[in-house]
Amino acid sequence: MLYRVDCILNYLQPNYKVLHVGCCGDDEAFEHEWKAGIALHKYLHDLLGDNLIGMDINEKLVRELNDKGMKAVVADAQDLPTSMGKFDVIVAGELIEHLENPGLFLRSARQLLRGRGRLILTTPNVLGLRFWLLHGVLKKKEPWPEHVCYFTPTAITQLLEREGFSNITLHHCNYLVRRRFFFILLLKNFLYGIFPHFQNALVVVGKK
Repeated sequence: MLYRVDCILNYLQPNYKVLHVGCCGDDEAFEHEWKAGIALHKYLHDLLGDNLIGMDINEKLVRELNDKGMKAVVADAQDLPTSMGKFDVIVAGELIEHLENPGLFLRSARQLLRGRGRLILTTPNVLGLRFWLLHGVLKKKEPWPEHVCYFTPTAITQLLEREGFSNITLHHCNYLVRRRFFFILLLKNFLYGIFPHFQNALVVVGKK
């Protein structure tokens, strides 16, 4: 079983200049992830330090990150400010499914990447086992009403290709969650070892 955060960190080096777009999420998720020690932005900052810049539209949570001693700015993901300069890597975790026009974000991000720079996207896997069971079989109510759309592996890959990204690599991963029973982790490791495409998250990496 591959965790989303480990997959992302495998593409980074401490000397890279990295922009983390959508670094805060909503208020509830922000509080939970920082308390549980599973916030993606913390893992990125631990590796990159001052080479990391966070960006989010949530002014309140951006202030909280600055209060933690981390560099973060307020901006719209669909219109990234070119004044921030160029980056080796842009990370956008669980962002693209919230955007009304994901193409605008991809074009904007590509402008901020250095030559052969990488964009790393993560998004829920609509073909993952949990999503399929809960919503395809049991017909549970949609858990994320704030999402505008969902992506299959093919759809997200084709979207990046349309916006000029190349050498696209896709990974099936799981989200890092604390306080899971050992038996459940063992079962997941066994199941996802046989069927890796059933994992709940997609990590997509494209080069400029």
